[in-house]
Amino acid sequence: MANSLRVAYLIVDLDRGGAQKLLTWVAPRLAARGAEVEVITLKDAVRLDPGVHVRRLGMRAPWDIRAIPRLVAALRSFRPHVLHTHLFHANVLGRLCGRLAGVPHIRSTLHTLEGPTWHRAIDRLTAPLAHSHEFVSNAVARHAGRKGEVVRYGVPISTATSKPLDPPVIVTASRLVPGKGIDDLIAALPPGAQLRVLGDGPDRPRLQELAGDKRVEFAGWTDDVPGRMRGAAIAAFPSKLGEGSPVAVLEAMMNGLPVVATDVGGTREIIEDGVTGWLVPPGKPAVLAQRLDWILRNPDGARAVAERGRAAARERFSIEGTVACLERVYRAAVSPCSDRADR
Repeated sequence: MANSLRVAYLIVDLDRGGAQKLLTWVAPRLAARGAEVEVITLKDAVRLDPGVHVRRLGMRAPWDIRAIPRLVAALRSFRPHVLHTHLFHANVLGRLCGRLAGVPHIRSTLHTLEGPTWHRAIDRLTAPLAHSHEFVSNAVARHAGRKGEVVRYGVPISTATSKPLDPPVIVTASRLVPGKGIDDLIAALPPGAQLRVLGDGPDRPRLQELAGDKRVEFAGWTDDVPGRMRGAAIAAFPSKLGEGSPVAVLEAMMNGLPVVATDVGGTREIIEDGVTGWLVPPGKPAVLAQRLDWILRNPDGARAVAERGRAAARERFSIEGTVACLERVYRAAVSPCSDRADR
């Protein structure tokens, strides 16, 4: 292989989600470093712009077998040196179709500890078809139980600052589905504070009813999560699910906000409790309420923790560092066999 590097990313869709957002940050930055990059989506849902060519396969059901010949044809057309897959269905189909298309290196990323037992069984069954495996946190790697590499996916560096609003605003960003703990956050809302919920989902009607006359703003989805977080006194993430490496937590830290999150999945690999943010047990709204109240009553101490959090995010979780790492991984992985893709 000369200096050229062709990378195809396969993902279920480019709709709302942390993995999708990460890909829209990685793809254009890798292209800016000289690689040829294409994103392939199984479904046609493309709301986020990855800044590179997107090929949609038009998958209409979770196991639409028509996607298999379409994906094999797309890979044979683009001839990537690396096929990098993200999320369960893309991992499974990408491993199979990548082999059928003769892709020199297939790399799969696992993003979460969640998923039904049969997902895990099929993932393990097809795992040997991939040449390398990647996990977004040590927690995900332990859950997967296989050899691979932990790659810390980061977020864009931010230098923006903002003055906290009065009355204080607590912000969260999440899909509104059971298990994300937004009900706990509503229950823990300190008197006089307002809650701004960024995101949407099927649990919204129940949560709106639960909020009653509390000052809760359901702001819906936004393409500018950092911008909508600015001015908040606290960013809180009360999930009870097996989060791999929650992107919104990183965005809040990068924006210099005091961050409170539940100690689930890989979150403790991002936040050092009491140093760069705070960890609380999941499903304990009374404990969460105590921490939120303390932060509002101790703004100087909270600001110091937030600044350490921002410094840690810049050092360990910048998207630029992620892309540099991935490029090294890709080039090292395919250099012995690159001629296969160049024929």
